Amino acid sequence: MKSTFLNLKNNDLVKGAIIAGITVILTTVTSSLEKGSFPTDMEFWKGELVAGLMAMGVYLSKNLLSNSNDQFLKKEGGE
Repeated sequence: MKSTFLNLKNNDLVKGAIIAGITVILTTVTSSLEKGSFPTDMEFWKGELVAGLMAMGVYLSKNLLSNSNDQFLKKEGGE
């Protein structure tokens, strides 16, 4: 069952965390390839974590503002 308009379910949070993790991994790999070495400074990791949290926020916002039929900004049963 998908979450309803203006509601989130536990699986939305899990999926959001997965999106955040994938974002951090992909941006880290991309940055490592560009620099030629694995980053170790805290400033880099802060940026990666912020990017991951932003991706999670966007995913959760989309789910929060969609109904169970994946219609964006429409209440349940809306056409």
